[in-house]
Amino acid sequence: MNVNDFNGLPEHVLHDFACDCAWRALEQEREAGREPDPRSWEAVRVKRRWVEGKATSEELDSAAWSAASRAACGAAYSAAWSAASRSAWSAAWSTADRAEESWQRAHLASLLDQYQQERISLVQALMGRALQLQAQRAPVQLWQQETDEGLF
Repeated sequence: MNVNDFNGLPEHVLHDFACDCAWRALEQEREAGREPDPRSWEAVRVKRRWVEGKATSEELDSAAWSAASRAACGAAYSAAWSAASRSAWSAAWSTADRAEESWQRAHLASLLDQYQQERISLVQALMGRALQLQAQRAPVQLWQQETDEGLF
């Protein structure tokens, strides 16, 4: 997916999407027999708590740096290994990448649908409340009108 695909989307939806993609990647690594470092799982958990307002930015930074330090070591090893086997895996990875991008697009669409439904529900609740308040004010307004007509 391209960064321009995300212009104008609500930040909390994008943060949820990023967490979901990271969690999915960790699960795929586990399924492939490569157990992710616990700090990576924890970084995603802390990010989710941060999105919910239950973790501080400092906690998020700490978890992210902890996971990144481990990932940097793994990336160096992976780069050396990849140089030797890149061509053999190229076709398989491009197919997997297309499948992953397809999942990401569908998942983001689902998150946006959920966000839209939440907004519609909120607007409906606010409209209902506005109608209730208007109905409560109607008798007072009628009384004021009758009183004004009677006095003038």
